[in-house]
Amino acid sequence: MPIQVLIDANQAEHKGEILGELPELQPQGQDIYTRHTWPDNPARVAKILSEVTLGEDITADEKWQLEDFVQCNADIFALSLKEVKPIPDGYVNLNVPETTTFNLRIHQRPLTPDQSRFFNARIDDMIEAGIIKQAPAELVKCAATTVIAQKAH
Repeated sequence: MPIQVLIDANQAEHKGEILGELPELQPQGQDIYTRHTWPDNPARVAKILSEVTLGEDITADEKWQLEDFVQCNADIFALSLKEVKPIPDGYVNLNVPETTTFNLRIHQRPLTPDQSRFFNARIDDMIEAGIIKQAPAELVKCAATTVIAQKAH
């Protein structure tokens, strides 16, 4: 698309001069992680529906009702950890006496490279989402082995 100069009558000799071409804008990928800003984003709703597995034993009417429920209530579904809304003033109280001591030595079986990449990626996601924080070693009061298990389904 050519860029033309719009000028006043005193500069008539430059009227219609082409300055250059506008670059073609590449369409940006539509962000589907919009729970906080646009929960009813059609791309987000479509992604939620693609992630929900409906059983084979439901009728077409029940399937339609479930899909309609998801579309009408898209704001309650989180597609990523970043979309999880924190509970205001929420905290966890384990009620453990101060004098209790725990094991700080773990006998961890080494993770395979694939397990390590998976585990580190999940930790990075949780840190980025603000769910967990890195803590200095002197604040650690308990350590346990890491178990990565595949889901049953």
